Amino acid sequence: MKKKIELLAPAGSFQVMKACFSAGADAVYMGLSRFSARAFAENADKDDYVQAIDYAHLHGKKLYLTLNTLLKEQELENEVRPLLQPLYEAGLDGIIVQDLGLMRVLYRNFPDLPLHVSTQAAVTDPYHANLLKKLGAVRVVPARELSLREIRRIREESGLQVECFIHGALCYSYSGQCLFSSLVGGRSGNRGRCAQSCRMPYTLFDEKGQRLNKKGEEYLLSLRDLNTLQFLPELFSAGVDSLKIEGRMKKAEYAAGVTSVYRKYLDLLLEIHEKTGEESPEELRKAGYAVDPADEKTLFLLFNRNGFTDGYLRRHNGREMLSLREPAFREEPQVLTETIRRNYIDTPHRSPARLNYRFEEGKPGMLRISTVLDGRHFFCEVFSDFIAERAGSRPAQKEDAEKQLLRLGDSDFAAESIEGVIEGSLFLPVSALNALRRKAVSALNEKILLSYRRKTQKPGIKPQEQLREKPLRYPAYGYAPQADESGKTFSVRLQILVSKRQQLYPALRSSADTIILESTFSEAEEYEEIAENIRAHGKKAFLALPPVFRKEMQDWLNRNREPIRNAGFDGFLIRSLGELSWLDENAFPGRRTADHSLYAMNHETQEFLRECGFSRLTVPLELSEPEIRNMDFSGDTILLYGYLPMMLSANCLLRTASGCDRKNRTLMLSDRMGNRLPAECICRYCLNRILNAVPLSLLSLAPDVRKLGIPEGRLDFTVESEEETGKLIRAFERAYISGEKTEELPLFTRGHFRRKVD
Repeated sequence: MKKKIELLAPAGSFQVMKACFSAGADAVYMGLSRFSARAFAENADKDDYVQAIDYAHLHGKKLYLTLNTLLKEQELENEVRPLLQPLYEAGLDGIIVQDLGLMRVLYRNFPDLPLHVSTQAAVTDPYHANLLKKLGAVRVVPARELSLREIRRIREESGLQVECFIHGALCYSYSGQCLFSSLVGGRSGNRGRCAQSCRMPYTLFDEKGQRLNKKGEEYLLSLRDLNTLQFLPELFSAGVDSLKIEGRMKKAEYAAGVTSVYRKYLDLLLEIHEKTGEESPEELRKAGYAVDPADEKTLFLLFNRNGFTDGYLRRHNGREMLSLREPAFREEPQVLTETIRRNYIDTPHRSPARLNYRFEEGKPGMLRISTVLDGRHFFCEVFSDFIAERAGSRPAQKEDAEKQLLRLGDSDFAAESIEGVIEGSLFLPVSALNALRRKAVSALNEKILLSYRRKTQKPGIKPQEQLREKPLRYPAYGYAPQADESGKTFSVRLQILVSKRQQLYPALRSSADTIILESTFSEAEEYEEIAENIRAHGKKAFLALPPVFRKEMQDWLNRNREPIRNAGFDGFLIRSLGELSWLDENAFPGRRTADHSLYAMNHETQEFLRECGFSRLTVPLELSEPEIRNMDFSGDTILLYGYLPMMLSANCLLRTASGCDRKNRTLMLSDRMGNRLPAECICRYCLNRILNAVPLSLLSLAPDVRKLGIPEGRLDFTVESEEETGKLIRAFERAYISGEKTEELPLFTRGHFRRKVD
């Protein structure tokens, strides 16, 4: 069977879409002016989008809508359905999404619309993919940090289609797990407005204040652009279904130029496979897969950041992936851009068509037009409004009639052949032939487009598949907020998350109900003793699972199942959906709390997470006070204090700057303004976590927080000393337990509690 792999190109506008189709793309992805992870691309409005869908289908292509941002309650309730309904009815081929609540709404209301899970969802494992499959996902775009082995595993164990980026910009952070732009500039990457903080210069210092990166190498977070032209055989072998080019902010010349190069080599790869049946990269290369240096140069000239990288396909991280020096941007060579414009932009793409005709005296003329689009055969037969008559002095010549019928002009088709007969000596008016041709093209257009049309069903026609038996809504661990004589609630139960041993001692002496251990707090063999100590102080012991659930994390947890089980944790703080499935698979008891990284931004996401088995959610960090009040977090947790995670990265600052020493360390990353951001090297999982320069603190806002009716507040300790931890705990106890008026910290941020994010 002939194998097919989709080549998927970026389109920031209708013009770019057309150019990419001309250059050989099988499909494009395009955003709307609202709810797109590239909000500053041109994008399209609703009416333009229907026109774009029709254009794609008339050329046997596909168009996917990128609606891959987090949606707030009012947006999901009031805007999404009317926005999507005309696109769904026009035959939209798929929608790329991040928001779990949106997936739930789409699965219920637009049952025939294929759901593709965005790389913004940070899917890193088959557990996560399989859970999303139950929400209706048919395709997943895994995190760009995954290796070929991890990509293959997701494909094989989930059965979902896998779409992978093959060219273009790379984020330093796991996509969807970056709050840098949001917290520093108020422009959220999760809302499509990333300010690209990673493209700025930084200086790295060790614990003693010594500079680690060389002068001239300040772009520590700026990854080179991805280029996998040499590694298409590996992606083919890994079972990738769609090859995706990044660049919805780029010009038509870039998008079309890159698409044309990858089209050439994907065709070569598939041709070799069809001839030889080989699938291994080594054999495919032996059979002739090789890249012409001239084509590599074309990609380089179109755009690069001090060269290219093949990304994470063959490595976990590395200095060679970084740009390091200030990128030198320049215009593409005029000769190259003119060639691209001539071949793909100024020359419209047309679908091949075949024409058959027949003209007989005393009968209407017949014209049959047919085409094959994406493996589907379409044809129409139409008849003229005139009756052919015997000619007087000048009968119609076959070549003259065909010349008129072949003039498909500005239609979406180009005739590749024409056959037919003219019976006898007939008079065929030119105007009649032109009208017959236009009639045939119009009928074929209509037939093609009708084959894609859908009817919107009534809301809720497809019930939500139960992910498991719906759990009870757990009470707040048997706790109800304390009330004063006036009846106003003033007490919030505290949870404390500790990352280091010196933070545990003041936490044990506190009035906190629950202590959460970061999984890197100690070796797993020590968990049992630590958990017993916590319970001996009258508190519940929770374990916080890793912030990213990749193979390294899974292997560590699998090796330490028994020590974790023996610790008898009362519950788990979960940062990735895959971790939830891992706990179920291994039958771990205990309550499950969803951390803020699972983004319960709307009630649909809340309901989905509760159906999955979460007994408690954590308020997302990008919701403001009025937005929190507009939702139901009455049984959940709000973060009151902590150095917020700005980035989670598979790359390693220490390895980039001076070389890895395989030690857990907290470095300092200094920006242009002199702000110093703690940067944790978490070697157990080969992960970097960059924290904000100042901590979130809602200390002086206790009266406002209490009014929200959220029963539990969490204090996250990461870099604090024992003394700092103790002072902070006592301050929050006074404010949230005793109800005392408390002064705010000297240096702090409110996050988005008082500042609504765009």
